Order: sequence, then C-alpha cells, then structure tokens
Amino acid sequence: MDWMTAELHLNSPSGYQYPLDLPCPIPASNGTCSLGTTPVYTINATNYDHVSVGVRFAKFHGLRLVIRNTGHDLLGRSTGAGSLQIWIRYLRTGIHLAESFVPTTLCTLSNWDGASVTIGGGYEWGEVYEVISAHNKLVVGGGTPTVGCIGGWMQGGGHSPASHEYGLGADQILEAKVVLADGNLVTANACHNPSLFRAIRGGGPAYGVVVSATWKAYSTRNVTAQSLIFAAKSPDQKDVDTFFTALTDVYEESVSLLDHGYTGFGVWSMHGLGPLTEPMFTTPTYTHVLTGLGKTRMKTEKIMERLRAKLQSDHLHISNRSEEYPTYGSYLSGSMFTNASQAASILMAHGSRLLNKRALKADRDALQTTIRKVAGNANEIVMNALLFVGAGQVFVDRPDTAILPAWRSTYVHALVSRMWAPNTPSRDVEAIQRDVTYEKVAALKRLAPETGSYMNEADRFDPNWVEDFYGWKNYAELSRIKDMYDPEGLFYCSTCVGALRWREGRTGALCRVK
Repeated sequence: MDWMTAELHLNSPSGYQYPLDLPCPIPASNGTCSLGTTPVYTINATNYDHVSVGVRFAKFHGLRLVIRNTGHDLLGRSTGAGSLQIWIRYLRTGIHLAESFVPTTLCTLSNWDGASVTIGGGYEWGEVYEVISAHNKLVVGGGTPTVGCIGGWMQGGGHSPASHEYGLGADQILEAKVVLADGNLVTANACHNPSLFRAIRGGGPAYGVVVSATWKAYSTRNVTAQSLIFAAKSPDQKDVDTFFTALTDVYEESVSLLDHGYTGFGVWSMHGLGPLTEPMFTTPTYTHVLTGLGKTRMKTEKIMERLRAKLQSDHLHISNRSEEYPTYGSYLSGSMFTNASQAASILMAHGSRLLNKRALKADRDALQTTIRKVAGNANEIVMNALLFVGAGQVFVDRPDTAILPAWRSTYVHALVSRMWAPNTPSRDVEAIQRDVTYEKVAALKRLAPETGSYMNEADRFDPNWVEDFYGWKNYAELSRIKDMYDPEGLFYCSTCVGALRWREGRTGALCRVK
C-alpha cells in the first residue's frame, strides 16, 4: 500500500496523516530510525472496559497518556513521546439512527425530539454518511470522510459543509458517554454532568475519553454545487497582479455568498493545484466548490453572477459550472474536495485565522496585502485554503457550548500551510515554522485582530494559543471544569486546557510547573 495514502496510517497505531516529523522515514536514507513523538505502547481498545482499565493503569503508574482515534490531527494531540496510547479506532458499538430522540437518562432539558444518530466509538464521517444517507437523513459532520467523529473534530467545535444551515458540529451534540480520569463511565447531557457536557462541545479534548455521542439528524435536502477555477495565464507580473485582484474579489464576495446561504471550500496556490483542477495549471490558481442546500441551479447561477462578472479578464483562465444533486449524501459522495483529500504523511507547518465581516470588507488594500503575504515567495511550497463555513446558524450563540466566541461572528476560516520534503535539515524546518507563525499567521492576525483561530486547524506554536483557541474568559471557566473532572491533569496536550500547568521535557516526560 502507498505510504502517502490515508488508509495505511488510519489503520496503524503509529500512523499519522499529518505527522509532526518523520523520525523513521520510509525508506530511512541514513539508516537511523526512532519513535520520535509516537507513543511507546498502545492499548487497542475495543470496548468501554478497555478504555477504563487503560485510564486507571496510566493514572496509577503516573504515565503520560495519549488518546487517539484516526490520528487525523494537525496539532500533535494524538502523539506523545514516551507515552501510553489508548487507541479507539476499533471500539465500534454501532451507528444507530432514531426517528425521535429519547435521552438515555430521560433528561427533560434536551429541547430536541427530532431524529438523532448515535455514533459509538471510532467511526469516520464517511462511514456515518453512508448509513444515514440510506435513510434520507443528513448530519453536521466533517468535510473529509476520514476525519473521526467523536474525537478532536467534535470537541474542538467542528465545522462542516452544513454548518451555515444548522450550526457547528459541537452545537449538534445531544448527549455523550465519557470515561473520566478515575476510569468511570458517565453520561453527559443537559441534565447530567452539564459542565462536562458543555466542555466537550468546543472546549477541546481535555476532560475525559468520549466513547459515544448522539447527534441531531435532519431530513436530507437537495444540493446545488457551483465550482469555479481561475488561474493566471502566465507568470508575467500583469497576469499575477490580476490573479491577486480576482482573489481579493473572492474574499470580499464571501460575505454576500454566505449571507445568501452558500458554503464550501476553496484552495489556492502560486504554483498551481495539481489534480484538483482540470486542466492542471502551474501558474497561480484558485478553485472552490460552493454549495447551497435546498437551492435551485437557476437561483445559484443568479447569485454567482456578480462574482463571475468581477473576475472576467484577458489575463485569467476561468471556468465554472453548476451541478444539482438530489440529496446531501449524493453531493458528499461526488464532491471534488471530499474525494481528493485522502493524501497522508504530509510534512507541513500550518496556521489559521477566523475572518469576520470587518476583516473581509473594511479595507480592501489591507486585505490584498495580507493575501500577498500568505501567498509566500517563489521558493516556498505554500497552500492556502478559504473555507466558507460561517454565518447563518453559526452566528447563533449557544451558551451551553464551549465554542470559541469568535466563531459567532465568523464568515470565513482562512488557513495557510507551508510544506517541506522528507529529510529537510531540522534548521530549515524550524525556519519554515517560524515563517508560518511570525510572518504568515501574524499577517492574518493583523487583518483580524479581534477574532481567533479554529483550534483543530491552527498553529500549534501559536504564542497566544489560550486567547486564540479559547478566549481567556472561556478558558478560565473550562479550567474550573477541568479541575472538577481531571484534577491531576491526566488528559494532556500542549494546547489543551490545563497545559499551562505542565512543562514537557526533551524525552516527553511531563513535569508540573510550580
């Protein structure tokens, strides 16, 4: 099996789709190999008791503990040098759809009697979509099928192609089963363990091991998808400048598109996008697929006309088309981005920023200056993504969740990634990371100083991660909940709630900060 495919890494306890490094490259060109940040031992947990016993064992022996599902993590939260890992990928108690939600504890505060789906264990979103689509339902889940459902995606907030219509992933959770730091299995919902219930919905993975969760489910809807590609006709300066002007138009128009109910994913690069576009370009290229739930093709074409008119230029290759899908499930199975996001073992430094209306509309010159900054130079392998995942129901504040407050005014989630090749010298890797943190992400922060970053797709070296991932007020409340359910700090990651109380040594050992 190809080393660069996701499936190989998903099915291995030591495989990571986005590794922090490759201490044992394939092949090992210099003959050396080490575990690096990979856990030393793994418990292949296939039932709740395995998780409980593993947690108690780690606590009793003072071991560093790592919880892992798919390993689809950009911040290294499922790694830990010298640690014991509890792997829940093969903990699978089923995907159960109910036409009417009934809380397991007969809680009267759930305020939902519609359909629901309970996901028991380490399933990926692709597996869940297949089950619920067969029953003409949709659920707010990840845009990539190999993302795990009940781990970091959900607990970090979870954006989705359906977020505009229904809210973020964390807004959908009706109840969950959680193994606590003492090994006990509890139910968390609006009536039982309400503080824990709030924390696991957007407050990060730091309070226990979620082994099952129940989501709101909705009736499926038709989808109209609009795809757009434009690329500079040549590397000449006039063509490149026109590309940046067009790209700035897309960022600005995202506000109007989202207000009209169109969401989706866009990517751009100064070196082309390879197989993501047809034909393939080697000049600066942008592409997106935007979708409208319940929208007709005629309405979609009308809404998109203003952006298309702005983009017309003799200096750009431009193509666009619209497609209609009878159901949400059929759209997901045919989506370009859903089916193109299966690469793995990619070495990169990564950062992001949530962009509100002021960042996108107040100062066009500042916006284009930022876009040019994050584009990188000719010698850098940089990919930017523009995720239209805000507005609509995302704007609805839900105080019973722990989602970063900046999400409630976000239109666009902007990401920047800079890649490097295996065996790149460590000093060069460090320079790349500094560039992403202190140049590219810093530029996004200047554009949107009052927002923050989506913690699941953020810069793990962000020096202001508490404010950017949680907000200080939110973090203080989450720290109180952490003390209630994990007073000894068993569940640790470097950007999780409670991490400020620890210092990580060179061997991976954790020492308390006095």
